[in-house]
Amino acid sequence: MEEAVIGINIRELLQQNNVTLEKLTANTNLNKGYLSQIEKSKKAPPFSTLNKIAQAIGLDISMLLHKRTMKSTYTMSPIVVTKKGGQNAGRYRRLPVWLCL
Repeated sequence: MEEAVIGINIRELLQQNNVTLEKLTANTNLNKGYLSQIEKSKKAPPFSTLNKIAQAIGLDISMLLHKRTMKSTYTMSPIVVTKKGGQNAGRYRRLPVWLCL
């Protein structure tokens, strides 16, 4: 994976979720300069750091890693899964499932 993809994704997702670098620094306990270098694709962070960043933004780490062909907006939308046959049928419970649309 190209480090540039990660940096671009982080920058876009921070903007889309109204998270500043200062807020990200506070929520991850990582140095602001280090986070800035990651965002500018000057540093390749370890997986554990990417996980901290994703959690601080409130997203799944996969959203930082995959290459997008065009600028897109991520919206988390809940759907409910039930067993065929209706609400609370059988032994299944209603479970919220989050999808990226």
